[in-house]
Order: sequence, then structure tokens, then C-alpha cells
Amino acid sequence: MKLILNINTGLDLVENDKELYKDLLGIYLSDTVFDQNTICNLINSGKTEAAANYIHRIKGASGQIGAEQLFETAYIAERILRGKEHGNIRELIPLIEQEFAATRKAVQEYLNS
Repeated sequence: MKLILNINTGLDLVENDKELYKDLLGIYLSDTVFDQNTICNLINSGKTEAAANYIHRIKGASGQIGAEQLFETAYIAERILRGKEHGNIRELIPLIEQEFAATRKAVQEYLNS
């Protein structure tokens, strides 16, 4: 089962440097944005490459901190948008939004602990 925030994975990615990991988490909170309206507008306008790039940024940032669930869902969404996998992107968007909110909450809780 994928975790919302796998701290052990996140720390492994920074060679167990807790201060660096906390810095990355802070940057994640301040710089990583997911807006359902933005992605829907890109898709509705036929700008699937821009939509894929938008999701790619979410996927990459989430992977860097050990946000496994969001990373996996964004990975699938990006593959669908790039035509590498079949699926309904519109069904994934609310899930991405939900997982993004859960990830932000988990990050904030970790930083406050």
C-alpha cells in the first residue's frame, strides 16, 4: 500500500539529512500547486501537452518528498495525457486534488511535530 507521505523514503532520497528534508517539505508547501480548474481548463482547451506538464510537476515534486499515493496517481494521469495509457483523466482529477490536500496536510503535520 502506498503511503500519503513516506517519511523514510523521503529521508532516503536526501541521504537521511533531516534538515534538508524539512527544507524540501517547506518548498513543497510554498511552491507546489494543484488547481482542479486549471487542469480542467487545459484539457477542455485541447492543451493536453500543457496539462501533462502541469501533472508532471506535481508528480516530480511529490516523488521528491516520498508522497507515494500522489506520485502514483499523477504518474498514471500523466501517462493518460501523453497517450501512453488508456483511462479517464477526468476521473483522476478529483482523486489528485484529494491526495494533494492529504499530502499537504501530512507535510504540515510532520513539520509541526
